[in-house]
Amino acid sequence: SGVSDGNSSGIAYVQANLDQYSLYTETEKNASDATQYEAGKTTGIAESLATVQAELAEKGLSAITFLEQMDRSIPHTQEWYYQPGMGWLWTNSEVFPFLFRSETDEESAGWLYFGQLPDMEEASFYDYASGTWVTPDP
Repeated sequence: SGVSDGNSSGIAYVQANLDQYSLYTETEKNASDATQYEAGKTTGIAESLATVQAELAEKGLSAITFLEQMDRSIPHTQEWYYQPGMGWLWTNSEVFPFLFRSETDEESAGWLYFGQLPDMEEASFYDYASGTWVTPDP
C-alpha cells in the first residue's frame, strides 16, 4: 500500500537520477573498469621499462628501443654489424650500397654490393671477389 508505493516511486526516482546519488549503470561501470585496466596496464609497462632502464644505468648501460632510434630513411645498418652466414660487414651512408666483409674461415675479405635484381626473390649481395650473388643464411 503506501509504503510499497513509496518504495517503488523512490526506486524509480533514484534510477532516473543516478548522477545525483553518484551511482552508475552497469554499462558505465564496466566501461570505467576497462578504462582503468588499460590505464593501469600502460602505467605498469612504463614503470617496468623505467625500472629496467634504472638498473641498466647503474651498470653504465642504457636501454634504447631500436624503433625509437632508427632513422627509417637509412636502409642499412651503420658501421660494423654481424650478418649470420656472412660474418662481419661494414658500411656507412657514404659508401652504401657497398659493404666491406671481413675475412672469415670460409671467405676472404672483400667488397660486396647490396641489391636485388627483378628475378631475385630476396635481396642479395654481389661478391666482387667471386663474381657471384650471395644470399645470407636465414
